[in-house]
Amino acid sequence: MPAVKEALKAGRLLFGTVEVWLLWKLTGGLVHATDVTNASRTLLMDIETLQWDGELCRFFDIPLSVLPAIHPSAHHYGTISVGALAGLPLTALIGDQNAALVGQQCFGIGQAKVTYGTGCFLIQNIGPGPLHGALKAVPAEARKQLIITVAYQFGGRPACYAVEGSVATAGAVISWLCNELKLVEDYRSIEPIALQESSSGGVFFVPALQGLFAPHWDANATGTIIGLTSATTRSHVVRAALEGVAYQANDVLSMMQPSPGGAPVGIRVDGGMACNDLLCQFLADISGSRIIRPQTTEATALGAAIVAGYTRRLWPELEAHIEDYMGAAAAAAGGQSLLGEVDLHELFYGQEEGGVGGGGMDKNGNVLNGTATVSSANGTTASSGLLEQLTRGLTLTNGGTANEEGGGCKRPSLQPRIFEQSQDVFEPSLEEDLRLSRISTWRKAVERSLKWVKVEKQEQRKENYKRLSTLPLMIYVLVSFGTTILSQMVVGR
Repeated sequence: MPAVKEALKAGRLLFGTVEVWLLWKLTGGLVHATDVTNASRTLLMDIETLQWDGELCRFFDIPLSVLPAIHPSAHHYGTISVGALAGLPLTALIGDQNAALVGQQCFGIGQAKVTYGTGCFLIQNIGPGPLHGALKAVPAEARKQLIITVAYQFGGRPACYAVEGSVATAGAVISWLCNELKLVEDYRSIEPIALQESSSGGVFFVPALQGLFAPHWDANATGTIIGLTSATTRSHVVRAALEGVAYQANDVLSMMQPSPGGAPVGIRVDGGMACNDLLCQFLADISGSRIIRPQTTEATALGAAIVAGYTRRLWPELEAHIEDYMGAAAAAAGGQSLLGEVDLHELFYGQEEGGVGGGGMDKNGNVLNGTATVSSANGTTASSGLLEQLTRGLTLTNGGTANEEGGGCKRPSLQPRIFEQSQDVFEPSLEEDLRLSRISTWRKAVERSLKWVKVEKQEQRKENYKRLSTLPLMIYVLVSFGTTILSQMVVGR
Protein backbone atom coordinates (compact mmCIF):
# COMPACT_ATOMS: atom_id res chain seq x y z
CA MET A 1 0.00 0.00 0.00
CA PRO A 2 1.57 3.29 -1.07
CA ALA A 3 0.18 5.24 1.91
CA VAL A 4 1.75 2.78 4.36
CA LYS A 5 5.12 2.97 2.61
CA GLU A 6 5.02 6.75 2.69
CA ALA A 7 4.12 6.76 6.41
CA LEU A 8 7.00 4.39 7.14
CA LYS A 9 9.47 6.59 5.28
CA ALA A 10 8.19 9.68 7.09
CA GLY A 11 8.37 7.96 10.50
CA ARG A 12 4.59 8.23 10.99
CA LEU A 13 3.77 4.51 10.90
CA LEU A 14 2.89 2.66 14.10
CA PHE A 15 1.78 -0.95 14.48
CA GLY A 16 -0.31 -2.64 17.14
CA THR A 17 -3.05 -5.09 17.92
CA VAL A 18 -6.51 -3.94 18.98
CA GLU A 19 -5.63 -3.06 22.59
CA VAL A 20 -2.77 -0.88 21.33
CA TRP A 21 -5.21 1.02 19.13
CA LEU A 22 -7.69 1.42 22.00
CA LEU A 23 -4.97 2.67 24.34
CA TRP A 24 -3.77 5.11 21.68
CA LYS A 25 -7.29 6.49 21.20
CA LEU A 26 -8.18 6.67 24.91
CA THR A 27 -4.99 8.61 25.71
CA GLY A 28 -5.43 10.99 22.82
CA GLY A 29 -2.52 9.53 20.87
CA LEU A 30 -0.03 9.90 23.71
CA VAL A 31 0.68 6.26 24.54
CA HIS A 32 1.78 3.55 22.09
CA ALA A 33 2.19 0.45 24.24
CA THR A 34 1.07 -3.11 24.88
CA ASP A 35 1.51 -5.76 27.56
CA VAL A 36 3.44 -9.03 27.60
CA THR A 37 0.39 -11.23 27.01
CA ASN A 38 -0.80 -9.42 23.88
CA ALA A 39 2.73 -8.91 22.55
CA SER A 40 3.35 -12.66 22.79
CA ARG A 41 0.41 -13.27 20.43
CA THR A 42 2.18 -11.49 17.60
CA LEU A 43 4.89 -14.21 17.70
CA LEU A 44 7.43 -11.39 17.47
CA MET A 45 8.22 -11.23 21.20
CA ASP A 46 10.83 -13.36 22.92
CA ILE A 47 8.78 -14.82 25.78
CA GLU A 48 11.90 -15.23 27.92
CA THR A 49 13.31 -11.71 27.63
CA LEU A 50 9.81 -10.18 27.24
CA GLN A 51 11.14 -7.90 24.50
CA TRP A 52 10.68 -7.80 20.74
CA ASP A 53 12.91 -10.37 19.08
CA GLY A 54 15.32 -8.48 16.85
CA GLU A 55 16.16 -11.53 14.72
CA LEU A 56 12.51 -12.26 13.96
CA CYS A 57 11.79 -8.63 13.19
CA ARG A 58 14.72 -8.52 10.75
CA PHE A 59 13.54 -11.77 9.15
CA PHE A 60 10.06 -10.34 8.54
CA ASP A 61 11.48 -6.91 7.70
CA ILE A 62 9.57 -5.19 10.51
CA PRO A 63 11.26 -2.07 11.92
CA LEU A 64 11.40 -2.08 15.71
CA SER A 65 10.45 1.61 15.62
CA VAL A 66 6.86 0.81 14.56
CA LEU A 67 6.24 -1.65 17.41
CA PRO A 68 4.67 -0.57 20.72
CA ALA A 69 6.56 -0.54 24.00
CA ILE A 70 6.04 -3.70 26.07
CA HIS A 71 5.02 -3.39 29.73
CA PRO A 72 3.71 -5.75 32.44
CA SER A 73 -0.01 -6.52 32.46
CA ALA A 74 -0.35 -4.53 35.69
CA HIS A 75 1.14 -1.16 34.81
CA HIS A 76 0.13 2.49 34.79
CA TYR A 77 -0.25 3.04 31.04
CA GLY A 78 -1.64 6.54 31.15
CA THR A 79 -4.83 8.48 31.74
CA ILE A 80 -8.02 8.59 29.72
CA SER A 81 -8.19 11.97 28.04
CA VAL A 82 -11.45 11.75 26.12
CA GLY A 83 -15.11 11.00 26.82
CA ALA A 84 -17.09 10.61 30.02
CA LEU A 85 -14.29 8.67 31.75
CA ALA A 86 -11.65 11.35 31.17
CA GLY A 87 -9.22 11.55 34.05
CA LEU A 88 -9.39 7.89 35.05
CA PRO A 89 -6.08 5.99 35.04
CA LEU A 90 -5.50 3.07 32.68
CA THR A 91 -3.79 0.48 34.86
CA ALA A 92 -4.16 -2.85 33.09
CA LEU A 93 -3.74 -4.46 29.69
CA ILE A 94 -4.16 -8.22 29.38
CA GLY A 95 -5.35 -10.77 26.82
CA ASP A 96 -8.84 -12.17 27.25
CA GLN A 97 -7.93 -15.77 28.11
CA ASN A 98 -5.12 -14.58 30.35
CA ALA A 99 -7.58 -12.31 32.15
CA ALA A 100 -9.89 -15.28 32.65
CA LEU A 101 -7.00 -17.19 34.24
CA VAL A 102 -6.55 -14.33 36.71
CA GLY A 103 -10.29 -14.01 37.26
CA GLN A 104 -10.46 -17.69 38.11
CA GLN A 105 -7.71 -17.24 40.76
CA CYS A 106 -5.37 -19.64 38.99
CA PHE A 107 -2.28 -18.20 40.65
CA GLY A 108 -0.94 -21.55 41.87
CA ILE A 109 1.31 -23.81 39.83
CA GLY A 110 -0.79 -26.52 38.19
CA GLN A 111 -4.11 -24.65 38.40
CA ALA A 112 -6.05 -24.59 35.14
CA LYS A 113 -9.17 -23.04 33.71
CA VAL A 114 -11.43 -23.90 30.77
CA THR A 115 -13.35 -21.15 28.98
CA TYR A 116 -16.28 -22.26 26.85
CA GLY A 117 -17.30 -19.90 24.07
CA THR A 118 -17.63 -20.44 20.33
CA GLY A 119 -14.44 -22.42 20.82
CA CYS A 120 -12.85 -23.75 23.98
CA PHE A 121 -9.69 -22.35 25.54
CA LEU A 122 -7.65 -24.09 28.24
CA ILE A 123 -4.76 -22.50 30.12
CA GLN A 124 -2.71 -23.92 32.97
CA ASN A 125 -0.36 -21.91 35.18
CA ILE A 126 3.15 -23.41 35.11
CA GLY A 127 4.70 -20.82 37.42
CA PRO A 128 6.88 -17.71 37.38
CA GLY A 129 10.01 -17.23 35.32
CA PRO A 130 12.73 -17.77 34.41
CA LEU A 131 11.21 -19.67 31.50
CA HIS A 132 13.54 -22.66 31.65
CA GLY A 133 12.57 -23.17 35.29
CA ALA A 134 8.86 -23.00 34.58
CA LEU A 135 9.22 -25.54 31.76
CA LYS A 136 10.90 -28.18 33.89
CA ALA A 137 7.66 -29.76 35.04
CA VAL A 138 5.90 -29.54 31.66
CA PRO A 139 5.71 -32.95 29.94
CA ALA A 140 7.70 -33.22 26.71
CA GLU A 141 4.59 -34.12 24.73
CA ALA A 142 2.81 -31.00 26.00
CA ARG A 143 5.73 -28.83 24.88
CA LYS A 144 5.31 -30.18 21.35
CA GLN A 145 1.52 -30.29 21.08
CA LEU A 146 0.47 -27.32 23.22
CA ILE A 147 1.50 -23.66 23.30
CA ILE A 148 3.86 -22.18 25.87
CA THR A 149 2.88 -18.57 26.50
CA VAL A 150 3.04 -15.72 28.99
CA ALA A 151 0.18 -15.97 31.48
CA TYR A 152 0.46 -12.52 33.08
CA GLN A 153 2.93 -10.18 34.76
CA PHE A 154 2.14 -8.13 37.86
CA GLY A 155 4.27 -4.99 37.97
CA GLY A 156 7.94 -5.65 38.54
CA ARG A 157 7.38 -9.27 39.55
CA PRO A 158 8.65 -12.05 37.23
CA ALA A 159 6.24 -13.00 34.49
CA CYS A 160 4.14 -16.10 35.04
CA TYR A 161 4.01 -18.64 32.24
CA ALA A 162 1.29 -20.98 31.06
CA VAL A 163 0.67 -23.92 28.79
CA GLU A 164 -2.33 -23.41 26.53
CA GLY A 165 -4.51 -25.46 24.22
CA SER A 166 -7.40 -24.35 22.03
CA VAL A 167 -10.40 -26.29 20.73
CA ALA A 168 -11.88 -24.99 17.49
CA THR A 169 -15.52 -25.91 18.07
CA ALA A 170 -17.46 -25.77 21.33
CA GLY A 171 -20.47 -23.47 21.44
CA ALA A 172 -20.39 -23.41 17.64
CA VAL A 173 -21.60 -27.02 17.54
CA ILE A 174 -24.71 -25.99 19.48
CA SER A 175 -25.40 -23.26 16.93
CA TRP A 176 -24.97 -25.85 14.19
CA LEU A 177 -27.46 -28.20 15.84
CA CYS A 178 -29.92 -25.31 16.15
CA ASN A 179 -29.51 -23.53 12.83
CA GLU A 180 -28.52 -26.25 10.38
CA LEU A 181 -29.88 -29.57 11.67
CA LYS A 182 -32.88 -28.02 13.48
CA LEU A 183 -32.52 -30.63 16.24
CA VAL A 184 -33.05 -28.04 18.97
CA GLU A 185 -34.79 -24.69 19.09
CA ASP A 186 -32.19 -22.74 21.05
CA TYR A 187 -29.34 -23.15 23.51
CA ARG A 188 -31.65 -23.28 26.54
CA SER A 189 -33.32 -26.43 25.25
CA ILE A 190 -30.03 -28.34 24.80
CA GLU A 191 -29.72 -29.70 28.31
CA PRO A 192 -33.40 -30.74 28.77
CA ILE A 193 -33.28 -32.64 25.47
CA ALA A 194 -29.95 -34.29 26.31
CA LEU A 195 -31.29 -35.36 29.72
CA GLN A 196 -34.13 -37.30 28.11
CA GLU A 197 -31.63 -40.15 27.79
CA SER A 198 -29.31 -41.39 30.54
CA SER A 199 -26.42 -41.78 28.09
CA SER A 200 -25.49 -41.08 24.49
CA GLY A 201 -26.45 -44.64 23.56
CA GLY A 202 -23.02 -45.48 22.18
CA VAL A 203 -23.03 -42.44 19.87
CA PHE A 204 -19.80 -40.45 19.64
CA PHE A 205 -19.78 -37.00 18.05
CA VAL A 206 -16.45 -35.46 17.08
CA PRO A 207 -17.39 -31.80 16.47
CA ALA A 208 -14.51 -31.07 14.11
CA LEU A 209 -16.61 -28.67 12.06
CA GLN A 210 -13.56 -26.45 11.47
CA GLY A 211 -10.84 -29.04 11.84
CA LEU A 212 -9.18 -30.09 15.10
CA PHE A 213 -6.86 -27.80 17.03
CA ALA A 214 -4.85 -28.90 20.09
CA PRO A 215 -3.48 -31.46 20.49
CA HIS A 216 -4.11 -32.81 16.97
CA TRP A 217 -3.55 -29.69 14.83
CA ASP A 218 -5.25 -30.99 11.70
CA ALA A 219 -7.21 -28.41 9.72
CA ASN A 220 -8.47 -31.13 7.39
CA ALA A 221 -10.19 -33.17 10.12
CA THR A 222 -13.94 -33.43 9.60
CA GLY A 223 -16.89 -33.74 11.94
CA THR A 224 -17.86 -37.32 12.67
CA ILE A 225 -20.92 -38.94 14.21
CA ILE A 226 -20.35 -42.64 14.79
CA GLY A 227 -22.25 -45.39 16.59
CA LEU A 228 -25.68 -44.73 15.07
CA THR A 229 -28.29 -47.51 15.18
CA SER A 230 -32.01 -47.74 14.54
CA ALA A 231 -32.53 -47.02 18.24
CA THR A 232 -30.61 -43.73 18.13
CA THR A 233 -32.76 -40.73 19.06
CA ARG A 234 -32.41 -36.98 18.79
CA SER A 235 -31.53 -36.92 22.48
CA HIS A 236 -28.63 -39.33 21.91
CA VAL A 237 -27.14 -37.09 19.21
CA VAL A 238 -27.57 -33.89 21.23
CA ARG A 239 -26.04 -35.50 24.31
CA ALA A 240 -23.15 -36.87 22.22
CA ALA A 241 -22.51 -33.33 20.93
CA LEU A 242 -22.18 -32.00 24.49
CA GLU A 243 -19.98 -34.93 25.45
CA GLY A 244 -17.83 -34.32 22.36
CA VAL A 245 -17.07 -30.80 23.58
CA ALA A 246 -15.98 -32.24 26.95
CA TYR A 247 -13.92 -34.99 25.31
CA GLN A 248 -12.01 -32.38 23.29
CA ALA A 249 -11.26 -30.39 26.44
CA ASN A 250 -10.07 -33.55 28.15
CA ASP A 251 -7.69 -34.29 25.26
CA VAL A 252 -5.88 -31.09 26.19
CA LEU A 253 -6.21 -31.44 29.96
CA SER A 254 -4.73 -34.94 29.86
CA MET A 255 -1.51 -33.52 28.42
CA MET A 256 -1.11 -30.84 31.07
CA GLN A 257 1.00 -31.38 34.15
CA PRO A 258 -0.54 -32.32 37.50
CA SER A 259 -0.17 -29.96 40.42
CA PRO A 260 3.01 -30.14 42.55
CA GLY A 261 3.10 -33.28 44.64
CA GLY A 262 0.22 -34.79 42.67
CA ALA A 263 -2.36 -33.05 44.86
CA PRO A 264 -5.83 -32.89 43.24
CA VAL A 265 -6.61 -29.53 41.74
CA GLY A 266 -10.07 -28.37 40.75
CA ILE A 267 -10.35 -27.33 37.11
CA ARG A 268 -12.22 -24.05 36.88
CA VAL A 269 -14.70 -23.38 34.10
CA ASP A 270 -16.31 -20.22 32.77
CA GLY A 271 -17.95 -18.85 29.65
CA GLY A 272 -21.44 -19.26 28.24
CA MET A 273 -21.49 -23.06 28.00
CA ALA A 274 -20.27 -23.40 31.59
CA CYS A 275 -23.87 -22.81 32.68
CA ASN A 276 -24.68 -26.31 31.38
CA ASP A 277 -24.65 -28.73 34.34
CA LEU A 278 -24.53 -31.81 32.13
CA LEU A 279 -21.42 -30.54 30.33
CA CYS A 280 -19.64 -29.73 33.59
CA GLN A 281 -20.51 -33.07 35.16
CA PHE A 282 -19.37 -35.03 32.12
CA LEU A 283 -16.09 -33.10 32.03
CA ALA A 284 -15.59 -34.07 35.68
CA ASP A 285 -16.36 -37.71 34.89
CA ILE A 286 -14.20 -38.03 31.81
CA SER A 287 -11.24 -36.06 33.21
CA GLY A 288 -11.41 -37.64 36.66
CA SER A 289 -11.01 -34.17 38.16
CA ARG A 290 -13.12 -31.86 40.27
CA ILE A 291 -14.76 -29.14 38.18
CA ILE A 292 -15.35 -25.79 39.86
CA ARG A 293 -17.81 -23.29 38.41
CA PRO A 294 -18.11 -19.90 40.08
CA GLN A 295 -21.54 -18.33 40.21
CA THR A 296 -20.12 -15.47 38.15
CA THR A 297 -18.88 -17.08 34.95
CA GLU A 298 -17.64 -13.86 33.28
CA ALA A 299 -14.09 -14.38 34.55
CA THR A 300 -12.43 -12.27 31.84
CA ALA A 301 -13.88 -8.97 33.06
CA LEU A 302 -13.14 -9.93 36.67
CA GLY A 303 -9.53 -10.75 35.83
CA ALA A 304 -8.99 -7.41 34.10
CA ALA A 305 -10.44 -5.63 37.17
CA ILE A 306 -8.13 -7.57 39.50
CA VAL A 307 -5.07 -6.61 37.42
CA ALA A 308 -6.13 -2.95 37.37
CA GLY A 309 -6.78 -2.96 41.12
CA TYR A 310 -3.40 -4.58 41.76
CA THR A 311 -1.69 -1.71 39.94
CA ARG A 312 -3.55 0.86 42.06
CA ARG A 313 -2.82 -1.14 45.23
CA LEU A 314 -6.48 -0.92 46.20
CA TRP A 315 -6.56 -4.23 48.09
CA PRO A 316 -3.37 -4.93 50.09
CA GLU A 317 -4.69 -8.30 51.28
CA LEU A 318 -5.25 -9.45 47.71
CA GLU A 319 -1.84 -8.14 46.70
CA ALA A 320 -0.19 -10.04 49.56
CA HIS A 321 -1.74 -13.33 48.49
CA ILE A 322 -0.71 -12.83 44.88
CA GLU A 323 2.80 -12.04 46.05
CA ASP A 324 2.83 -15.29 48.04
CA TYR A 325 1.89 -17.26 44.97
CA MET A 326 4.44 -15.49 42.82
CA GLY A 327 7.23 -16.17 45.30
CA ALA A 328 8.92 -19.32 46.51
CA ALA A 329 5.75 -20.45 48.28
CA ALA A 330 4.03 -21.17 44.96
CA ALA A 331 5.19 -24.79 44.80
CA ALA A 332 4.25 -25.42 48.42
CA ALA A 333 0.71 -24.17 47.85
CA GLY A 334 -0.20 -27.58 46.42
CA GLY A 335 -2.61 -25.99 43.99
CA GLN A 336 -4.96 -24.86 46.76
CA SER A 337 -6.30 -21.34 46.30
CA LEU A 338 -5.13 -19.09 49.12
CA LEU A 339 -7.44 -16.39 47.84
CA GLY A 340 -10.38 -18.43 49.08
CA GLU A 341 -9.48 -17.26 52.59
CA VAL A 342 -9.88 -13.58 51.68
CA ASP A 343 -13.27 -11.91 52.02
CA LEU A 344 -13.06 -10.35 48.59
CA HIS A 345 -16.70 -9.27 48.70
CA GLU A 346 -15.84 -7.03 51.62
CA LEU A 347 -12.65 -5.84 49.95
CA PHE A 348 -14.50 -4.83 46.79
CA TYR A 349 -17.87 -3.72 48.15
CA GLY A 350 -17.77 -3.07 51.87
CA GLN A 351 -19.58 -4.95 54.61
CA GLU A 352 -22.98 -6.52 54.01
CA GLU A 353 -24.90 -4.56 56.61
CA GLY A 354 -23.79 -1.15 55.51
CA GLY A 355 -20.55 -1.03 57.48
CA VAL A 356 -17.49 0.49 55.93
CA GLY A 357 -15.01 -2.01 54.55
CA GLY A 358 -12.69 -1.70 51.60
CA GLY A 359 -14.98 0.68 49.76
CA GLY A 360 -17.74 -0.02 47.26
CA MET A 361 -21.50 -0.34 47.82
CA ASP A 362 -23.87 -1.43 50.50
CA LYS A 363 -26.71 -3.89 49.87
CA ASN A 364 -28.94 -1.06 48.66
CA GLY A 365 -26.49 0.04 46.02
CA ASN A 366 -25.25 3.12 47.89
CA VAL A 367 -21.61 4.05 47.47
CA LEU A 368 -19.58 3.51 50.64
CA ASN A 369 -16.45 5.37 51.63
CA GLY A 370 -13.55 2.94 51.69
CA THR A 371 -10.00 3.05 52.92
CA ALA A 372 -8.17 2.72 49.62
CA THR A 373 -6.37 5.83 48.44
CA VAL A 374 -7.10 6.67 44.81
CA SER A 375 -5.56 9.56 42.89
CA SER A 376 -8.08 11.82 41.20
CA ALA A 377 -7.68 13.63 37.91
CA ASN A 378 -6.49 16.86 39.52
CA GLY A 379 -3.74 15.15 41.50
CA THR A 380 -5.51 15.12 44.84
CA THR A 381 -6.31 11.92 46.68
CA ALA A 382 -9.65 10.61 47.82
CA SER A 383 -10.57 7.81 50.20
CA SER A 384 -12.89 5.73 48.04
CA GLY A 385 -13.52 2.28 46.65
CA LEU A 386 -12.98 1.17 43.09
CA LEU A 387 -16.67 1.19 42.28
CA GLU A 388 -16.99 4.80 43.36
CA GLN A 389 -14.59 5.62 40.55
CA LEU A 390 -16.29 3.36 38.03
CA THR A 391 -19.94 4.14 38.79
CA ARG A 392 -19.86 7.88 38.34
CA GLY A 393 -22.65 8.61 35.91
CA LEU A 394 -23.53 4.92 35.52
CA THR A 395 -26.83 3.26 36.40
CA LEU A 396 -27.09 -0.27 37.77
CA THR A 397 -30.15 -2.32 36.97
CA ASN A 398 -31.72 -4.92 39.20
CA GLY A 399 -31.84 -8.35 37.63
CA GLY A 400 -30.81 -10.42 40.56
CA THR A 401 -33.05 -13.44 40.05
CA ALA A 402 -31.55 -16.86 39.55
CA ASN A 403 -31.41 -18.13 36.00
CA GLU A 404 -33.18 -21.46 36.27
CA GLU A 405 -32.60 -22.38 32.66
CA GLY A 406 -28.93 -21.47 32.78
CA GLY A 407 -27.77 -24.23 35.08
CA GLY A 408 -27.54 -22.09 38.19
CA CYS A 409 -25.73 -19.06 36.72
CA LYS A 410 -26.95 -15.74 38.07
CA ARG A 411 -27.64 -12.52 36.24
CA PRO A 412 -26.14 -9.25 37.52
CA SER A 413 -27.92 -7.79 40.53
CA LEU A 414 -28.29 -4.35 42.08
CA GLN A 415 -25.30 -5.29 44.23
CA PRO A 416 -22.99 -6.83 41.62
CA ARG A 417 -20.20 -8.92 43.07
CA ILE A 418 -16.89 -8.53 41.32
CA PHE A 419 -15.89 -11.80 42.97
CA GLU A 420 -18.32 -14.54 43.95
CA GLN A 421 -17.39 -16.68 46.97
CA SER A 422 -20.05 -19.28 46.17
CA GLN A 423 -19.38 -21.86 43.49
CA ASP A 424 -20.75 -25.07 42.06
CA VAL A 425 -18.55 -28.15 42.38
CA PHE A 426 -18.87 -31.21 40.15
CA GLU A 427 -17.15 -34.32 41.46
CA PRO A 428 -16.10 -37.19 39.15
CA SER A 429 -18.50 -40.14 39.46
CA LEU A 430 -17.34 -42.49 36.69
CA GLU A 431 -15.46 -45.68 37.53
CA GLU A 432 -11.88 -45.60 36.30
CA ASP A 433 -12.20 -48.64 34.00
CA LEU A 434 -15.29 -47.20 32.34
CA ARG A 435 -13.66 -43.77 32.03
CA LEU A 436 -10.61 -45.19 30.27
CA SER A 437 -12.80 -47.33 28.03
CA ARG A 438 -14.81 -44.34 26.88
CA ILE A 439 -11.67 -42.32 26.24
CA SER A 440 -10.31 -45.18 24.15
CA THR A 441 -13.49 -45.30 22.05
CA TRP A 442 -13.44 -41.52 21.68
CA ARG A 443 -9.88 -41.64 20.35
CA LYS A 444 -10.93 -44.19 17.74
CA ALA A 445 -13.67 -41.78 16.64
CA VAL A 446 -11.10 -38.97 16.46
CA GLU A 447 -8.84 -41.18 14.33
CA ARG A 448 -11.72 -41.66 11.91
CA SER A 449 -12.26 -37.89 11.86
CA LEU A 450 -8.58 -37.29 11.14
CA LYS A 451 -8.40 -39.95 8.43
CA TRP A 452 -11.65 -39.19 6.65
CA VAL A 453 -10.12 -36.76 4.15
CA LYS A 454 -7.30 -39.24 3.57
CA VAL A 455 -9.85 -41.97 2.94
CA GLU A 456 -11.61 -39.77 0.41
CA LYS A 457 -8.31 -39.11 -1.33
CA GLN A 458 -7.52 -42.82 -1.39
CA GLU A 459 -10.90 -43.58 -2.92
CA GLN A 460 -10.31 -40.87 -5.50
CA ARG A 461 -6.93 -42.40 -6.35
CA LYS A 462 -8.55 -45.82 -6.79
CA GLU A 463 -11.11 -44.29 -9.13
CA ASN A 464 -8.35 -42.57 -11.07
CA TYR A 465 -6.43 -45.83 -11.33
CA LYS A 466 -9.52 -47.55 -12.73
CA ARG A 467 -9.86 -44.86 -15.35
CA LEU A 468 -6.19 -45.05 -16.23
CA SER A 469 -6.38 -48.84 -16.54
CA THR A 470 -8.87 -48.50 -19.40
CA LEU A 471 -6.55 -46.29 -21.47
CA PRO A 472 -4.66 -49.15 -23.21
CA LEU A 473 -7.92 -50.70 -24.40
CA MET A 474 -9.24 -47.35 -25.57
CA ILE A 475 -6.00 -46.65 -27.46
CA TYR A 476 -6.13 -50.11 -29.07
CA VAL A 477 -9.72 -49.59 -30.20
CA LEU A 478 -9.01 -46.14 -31.61
CA VAL A 479 -5.86 -47.30 -33.42
CA SER A 480 -7.69 -50.34 -34.86
CA PHE A 481 -10.61 -48.20 -35.98
CA GLY A 482 -8.29 -45.68 -37.59
CA THR A 483 -6.30 -48.42 -39.33
CA THR A 484 -9.48 -49.97 -40.74
CA ILE A 485 -10.71 -46.66 -42.13
CA LEU A 486 -7.29 -45.90 -43.63
CA SER A 487 -7.07 -49.33 -45.29
CA GLN A 488 -10.52 -48.91 -46.86
CA MET A 489 -9.52 -45.54 -48.24
CA VAL A 490 -6.39 -47.02 -49.84
CA VAL A 491 -8.38 -49.94 -51.38
CA GLY A 492 -10.96 -47.54 -52.74
CA ARG A 493 -8.28 -45.67 -54.71
